[in-house]
Amino acid sequence: MKKLTAVMVLLAGCAPTYGSISSTPMQLGDGSLAYRYQGRANFGHQLAEADRQMAEHCAAVNGGRPVMVRQDTRQIGGGGFVQAQPTGFASFSAMSNQNQEILFRCVPD
Repeated sequence: MKKLTAVMVLLAGCAPTYGSISSTPMQLGDGSLAYRYQGRANFGHQLAEADRQMAEHCAAVNGGRPVMVRQDTRQIGGGGFVQAQPTGFASFSAMSNQNQEILFRCVPD
C-alpha cells in the first residue's frame, strides 16, 4: 500500500498544466495595457504551455504576439518521499511546486 500511495502522489505532481490569463488588462505606467498569466512552472511542458496560451491570447486580442514585461516564480509547496530499507538504509527525494506569474503585453505584428 505504501508504494501505491507514493506512486499516486508522484503522479499527482505530474498533473496537467494549470494556468490562466486575466481577462481584464492592467494599465502600465507608460499607458500600454498588459495581461497577467498565472500557472505552474515545474516542468518544461508547463513553461511551453504558458507560451502557447499567451500567443493564442494575443492573436485573439489584436492579432499580435506576446512580449513579457515581468516574470516571477514562487514556490507554493513541495513534497517528499522517504524509502526505507530493512537494512537501515533510507533515501529521501523532494520536489518543490513552483508557480509563475508573467506580465505581458500584446504587440501587433
